[in-house]
Amino acid sequence: PNRYLLLPSRGLHARLPRPRRPTGVDAVCRLRLAAQPGLLGVGDRDALVCRHQRIHWTYEELHAQVERCARALLAIGVARGDRVGIWSPNNAEWVITQFATAKVGAILVNINPSYRRHELEYVLRGSGCSVLFLAPAFRDADYLDLVVDVDAPALRHRVVLSYEALADGVSADALLTRT
Repeated sequence: PNRYLLLPSRGLHARLPRPRRPTGVDAVCRLRLAAQPGLLGVGDRDALVCRHQRIHWTYEELHAQVERCARALLAIGVARGDRVGIWSPNNAEWVITQFATAKVGAILVNINPSYRRHELEYVLRGSGCSVLFLAPAFRDADYLDLVVDVDAPALRHRVVLSYEALADGVSADALLTRT
């Protein structure tokens, strides 16, 4: 909602500036500062807890994962302004991808996990994603099967958030070994 201030001397309404919201870069900076041992004193505090994956990371551990993923993105040619899609339900990898794309200056395109092939293709073509991070499956949808025939000219890499990989894609583990 817009906020207005009544100026008593003239009776005019002036628009107040909205408070600045943190950007992805701000969040990455805070994460980096928090991970520095002794700097803010929170490096050993909980940063990410993902119960269904049994992940419990401190700021230092999360920062290390984000750094690793960011280096891997750079290694496969992701540059500032490139679009990187993520088609996955909530998980730890999603958080890592979000921070890593912000760190390298890429634009994260969030794709609804309930989308089917034609919706995925529409989003990928419209956004110009060059990289797609995807879960192997969600509910009754086999993402690996759905993504194989997607016609998206800009799409260069598919990164599967699992140990399994597509025939023409790369697993998340294999991506991280490129750092």
